[in-house]
Amino acid sequence: MPTVFPRLCSKKNKFIFETINKCHMKKINILIFCLVLLSLTCQSQQTATITKLADSCMLLLNNGNIAASSVVCNKMLSLAEKLPNSAEKGRVYIVAGNISIRKTEFEKAEKCYSKATEIGEIIGNKDGQKLKAKALFCRSEMFIENGDYETTLKLCFQAESIFQKLNETSWLADIHNRIGAMYVILHQKDKALYYNRKAYQEAMQTGDKITMGECMISYANSLAETGDTIGAIRQYNAVAKIGEQMHIASMSTTAFYNIALLHSNKHNYRKALHYFEEAYKWAKINHYAYDICDVLCEIGSTLGHMKAYSQARDTLLIALEMAGEIQSKTLQQNIYKGLKSIEAEVGNYQLAYEYSNLYSDLTLQILSEKGQQQVNALEAKNKATQRDSDISRLTQEKRFQAEQMQKKNIIIITIAALFLLTFFSGSLLIRSYKQKQKLIKQENEIQKHKIRELENERILLATQSVLKGEETERKRLARDLHDGLGGLLSGVKITLNNMKGNVVVANDGVDDFNHALSLLDTSITELRRVAHNMMPEALMKLGLKDTLSDFCAEINKTITLHVIFQFYGQFERLDSNIEINSYRIIQELVNNAIKHSEAKELIVQMIQEPGRLCFMVRDDGKGFDIRNLDPSKGIGLSSVKSRVESFHGTMEIQSAPNNGTEIAIEFSV
Repeated sequence: MPTVFPRLCSKKNKFIFETINKCHMKKINILIFCLVLLSLTCQSQQTATITKLADSCMLLLNNGNIAASSVVCNKMLSLAEKLPNSAEKGRVYIVAGNISIRKTEFEKAEKCYSKATEIGEIIGNKDGQKLKAKALFCRSEMFIENGDYETTLKLCFQAESIFQKLNETSWLADIHNRIGAMYVILHQKDKALYYNRKAYQEAMQTGDKITMGECMISYANSLAETGDTIGAIRQYNAVAKIGEQMHIASMSTTAFYNIALLHSNKHNYRKALHYFEEAYKWAKINHYAYDICDVLCEIGSTLGHMKAYSQARDTLLIALEMAGEIQSKTLQQNIYKGLKSIEAEVGNYQLAYEYSNLYSDLTLQILSEKGQQQVNALEAKNKATQRDSDISRLTQEKRFQAEQMQKKNIIIITIAALFLLTFFSGSLLIRSYKQKQKLIKQENEIQKHKIRELENERILLATQSVLKGEETERKRLARDLHDGLGGLLSGVKITLNNMKGNVVVANDGVDDFNHALSLLDTSITELRRVAHNMMPEALMKLGLKDTLSDFCAEINKTITLHVIFQFYGQFERLDSNIEINSYRIIQELVNNAIKHSEAKELIVQMIQEPGRLCFMVRDDGKGFDIRNLDPSKGIGLSSVKSRVESFHGTMEIQSAPNNGTEIAIEFSV
């Protein structure tokens, strides 16, 4: 409606006024009917448009074109916001959520699924229930990315309950297919086989070839997991035929790829190579670069097992170039691993060592990215829980307000009836009513104040939990780097040193050999430095004072800035959380001074007294105008402020242009 009437400008209004002046009421009714019909027609056209856009988004997404699907999604959302609530509008937000998951934007995905659920609640009919179930099912994929399979199963079972009531066999097949896949991952073979067989039977009932193929693949995976290789291959071959009949190249690619993996696991590399080549043929028909590159990687590895090293190397190098073009770190990691093995087999140890380093670097990057995805998913899950709590609280408040309104009406009617009997009785009741309203208002104010206090406390607890989780992850990564990769590199160094004494090396190879040992020493030193920065051992063993002193001393060794550490008071060990938090704060402030202050001297002071812990960081740099400080751009200071507030501390900043900067922080301990 609002999109139609602004277009009916002055001429239409003039016609309406003239019609009224002539009292042609019949024409007015006809005109209103036409306007309403025009509005409904426009809404119908816009609904059809967003439906087509949603289909386009899913097509682009399934083909791996996330960037293009995001552009179409933004246009689709802007149109959907102007339309009334409907099942089509809810589907728009579900599609937007699916795209956000592919982009690992879990918070945005959670908002989209919540919006779709809200629309389903408003619609309330069968379409609304179906929309809510779809949102639950699609939302479950977000927790697969994070490895939270328990939540995934919980959401799938909730969606299953709704679709069973609606008798939606097609959606039940998809849900049972995902539940079976989760139990395969969890190594619960019997449950996995049960749900995948159930999904397969439901897919057969629908007659949908695509759904049948997907469910048959999962069923075959379950058979393979239970050791029934023959049954699994039979199912995969059936899927390949469906893909060929329906011209769905991705389905045939997956089927032949899985058959090849089964033969490869049995060390039957010739058959594995044959089926990998079939998968490669279908992957090229599908024009999906990731599948093509993945199959080439497996072909190269299989040729390596068959000792066709030259052909294997050439194939893996082609795959490596493709992996770089599509920016897939996972594929690059697998290819480097294969190249490392091949070069080691043919005796090219220098090249094998280089590939090993590249493989290790990519492994660290992938672990870091997965860790960030887990943090994002955890934040999205926490916000979803908070949002559900807010919705429940608002519902209760609304019910309470309705009850209060009903009570008010009863009181007003009672007062009116008594007023007819006697003015005095009515006056007393009115006075009593006003006093009661005043008390209710006072109670509401008290309740709001308590809610604000609880909300502030919840925010502080949430911040502390995030910081604690961050430090736990830092400890784990530092330990894994030091004990895992550090140990491996040290072992390589010992092996090479032993070789140096026992193996005769040509004169022209001695320098290369020594250079390799030097590079290995540098790698070990750099690895230890990174692990130490992530979680200094001195902080756990010696405490905050010595750790900060070592930190400042290390900076003096590496840069020209002169850093002075000063301690006053009586040193005592504190709670590990306050020590870690204080160390991160000083670390952030010192790094900010190094980057931005252009100072020559930096003083870090620590003052510890009973019940009180203070820090002061002062430099003689260029300073800045505090009035022009933009909190949104100062990510470092914003992080420091959050850490200080999470432990009920205070922070004061004093600075002026060309007069240095001084930051004072105080905690009660």
